[in-house]
Amino acid sequence: MKELFRKAASVCSINGFNYWMTKIEEDDLKWNDRRQTATEWLRAVGPSLWARSHFSTRSKCDAVVNNISKSFNSYIMEARDLPIISMFEWIRKKLMQRIQVEKAGM
Repeated sequence: MKELFRKAASVCSINGFNYWMTKIEEDDLKWNDRRQTATEWLRAVGPSLWARSHFSTRSKCDAVVNNISKSFNSYIMEARDLPIISMFEWIRKKLMQRIQVEKAGM
């Protein structure tokens, strides 16, 4: 059941979601003697809270990556091997130099 749930939660299309929910329902009916089935409970919770196929379309992927953090990480690559205080001091000096260059208009 856990594997079926994982597949239903991670599939991207509504048709795929319905397919896996049908599989969960078939498996659930075979083993369940309780009043509320797992399928009924999952539908009551609402797939928009747990199934990728029902997530908002504004987010196009499940990984959050932005170029600012990548740029900053490449900027401080030299300091990343230093102890934490030394690394912060290195970053502070680099940023102060950068601010001064921008301020002077160089």
